Amino acid sequence: EGEQDKQKPLVIPKAARKRLLVVGCGPAGMMVAKKARSAYDVLVVEPKDYFEFTPGILRGMCDPDELKKLHCPLRPVLVEQMGISLIHGFVTQLDSRRATIKWQTKPEHQEDIDKLNRFLVTDVNAGIDYPEIQEIEFDYCVIASGSAYQTSLLWKVFPSPSTTTRSMTKSDQTLTGPDSDSKNQTSDNPASPFSLYSRIAQLTGEHEKLAELNASVGGVAGGEASS
Repeated sequence: EGEQDKQKPLVIPKAARKRLLVVGCGPAGMMVAKKARSAYDVLVVEPKDYFEFTPGILRGMCDPDELKKLHCPLRPVLVEQMGISLIHGFVTQLDSRRATIKWQTKPEHQEDIDKLNRFLVTDVNAGIDYPEIQEIEFDYCVIASGSAYQTSLLWKVFPSPSTTTRSMTKSDQTLTGPDSDSKNQTSDNPASPFSLYSRIAQLTGEHEKLAELNASVGGVAGGEASS
């Protein structure tokens, strides 16, 4: 058996596949979903509509041209390229074989919904209103939701449903605007804290703060902040 044969992924027929739930789509969640898709029906639950290489945001705040290299929309990668099911939302309760999810944005494409119905306890259809709280069933689950920061939204964007309704600080307003109602926002709205549009706006705002600091002190503080 050659080295190439050893590296070939295990491919299991669709009819025999188990259902794998992946909670969170950071680097760990993305890797699990990518590696498991040939052997499992994979469902990713993630409130954001994009993937971010977060360690690079410091460079991005200093040079906005770098930001485009740090993000990619999730649906084209997970759903269209990899054939993975995707729910933009939260897992609010998790048991051994069943989870409760809250939609952040309901899917619009029937092909997406057809895949999701493999997991949903109650089938749904495009164009028909259905509750924002749904139950899903699975055979295995990987929790890759990462960590949460209590004092800053720079490294994490609203890590749980409860934080979407809390009082916003001045720095939060870079994401959603001072007059926004965060309870009613979804990723369909560019002002949603979970949208790529808002994340870019937030990091661009941080760049502008650094530029102002750099100008005010003749470049010294700006250079230190950049380094």
